[in-house]
Amino acid sequence: MSDSLPSGPEDGQVARAKALTDDLLEVVRGEYAKVKAMLHQQQMELHQAQMQYASYGTMGVGVRTLNIRCSIRLHPLLLF
Repeated sequence: MSDSLPSGPEDGQVARAKALTDDLLEVVRGEYAKVKAMLHQQQMELHQAQMQYASYGTMGVGVRTLNIRCSIRLHPLLLF
């Protein structure tokens, strides 16, 4: 009776499955490293763009403040 029951995969099948699994893991790890590096690069570019935008906004506020101060100083001259 024991001869008719399946005993599981043969050693060659197990070895082939392990080799295919190892190959798949190697590919997945390589692709993950590529995506991780690309994401890091994109985050750095975004950070630089945000810093440029923030410095642009700061420069604009300084100019507006300067213009307001000039107009307040000039205003009494316009009354004469």
